[in-house]
Amino acid sequence: MQMPRPARNMLATLFLLLLSTGSLAVRLGDEEYSNDVGGVFYVFADLAIHVIDPVALQIIKNITTDQDGNNLSNVGANGGSNRTPRSWNDVVLAEDPSVNKSYLFINEGDVYPGPGNQTHSYITVIDTSSAEIVARVEVNPRPVHIYVVNPTQEVWSHSDTYGTFDIIAVGEPSELNTTVPDTVYIPGHGKLLLDEALFPRSYGTNVHEQWLNAIDLVQQARTGSFDFADSIPSCTGTHSIVYSNISQHAYVECVSGGTFEWNTVSDTLVHFFGNVSGYMTASLGDDWITATEASTNLVTLLQPQGNGIPAKIMYSVVVPGNPQPPVFYSNSTDIYPGILQDYTIFFPSADNTNMANLATGLNVQSAGYESRPGDCAYNNTSANSR
Repeated sequence: MQMPRPARNMLATLFLLLLSTGSLAVRLGDEEYSNDVGGVFYVFADLAIHVIDPVALQIIKNITTDQDGNNLSNVGANGGSNRTPRSWNDVVLAEDPSVNKSYLFINEGDVYPGPGNQTHSYITVIDTSSAEIVARVEVNPRPVHIYVVNPTQEVWSHSDTYGTFDIIAVGEPSELNTTVPDTVYIPGHGKLLLDEALFPRSYGTNVHEQWLNAIDLVQQARTGSFDFADSIPSCTGTHSIVYSNISQHAYVECVSGGTFEWNTVSDTLVHFFGNVSGYMTASLGDDWITATEASTNLVTLLQPQGNGIPAKIMYSVVVPGNPQPPVFYSNSTDIYPGILQDYTIFFPSADNTNMANLATGLNVQSAGYESRPGDCAYNNTSANSR
């Protein structure tokens, strides 16, 4: 397994969204990537969204107004009235194959006042065939992470203020469909586990609670909440989460340090790794799980075993430069689930780059936590704007 030098510097004030052509639907979630080439970048900047041709290295369109003709400011948000740029959190692309359309759904980080003491935020929707903003959907406040659930043709966005998932049907991109709770007592920042092999089941995390929430993606409902406070008292909350179909286990990051392995068949704890910490990532074939701990430059690689059997700690590797969550590149032409593959793993570095401004002092448990630029998603559909 090769460990290359960290990836090229990433711009601190921009989101990059690559749209490429192809024939397959977008993969589940916001953490899955494709190796397709071609298409365009959408760069989310101050008061503008730039559409860039990466071959010609030219801006081919500037989006400066929303669906109502307003500029892209956040006037009235965050307790103020200044016309400052709208803040952008995570972004995903979803396809509506019935009309051969693709949309970008972008979480906005600003919070706006509503009736009484209520507040809300927005999701901006872009039609990629026209490269225009076509909707701005009101959702629960402070949405950070956002996901595409392809089998149900839905977008799920997580509100960190209320600890809920807001759902939008891709075929009706201008309307909020329903809301699913991801909190037992204390709302907080959280993530959604998506994997085609696990569908329609899922799990939601919460950095403030010692509960793991089971969610049915078709029923749009929380179906169970599992209290692990007694079995893992040192794990004060959960953040990143991945799944391996080899073991049928979920691998869950504890915000206080450590990782636990969860049996999704029996919904029971398999093992707690007190010495394995960091952001969880799964390889393309489910055969490797990485825990990337940026503060110590330590990457731990776990190898999933059979159901009910704890994963093996195979390697601990020092990756200098404050490594961020990696991307796996397969050195094989085919991926065979359950068979150990050869990968090259690419780690973006936050040290001595513009990303250092984003990585320093970020605390997912803080009330003011927001996502930061750097997510990259691919559109491998035919509804592409050039």
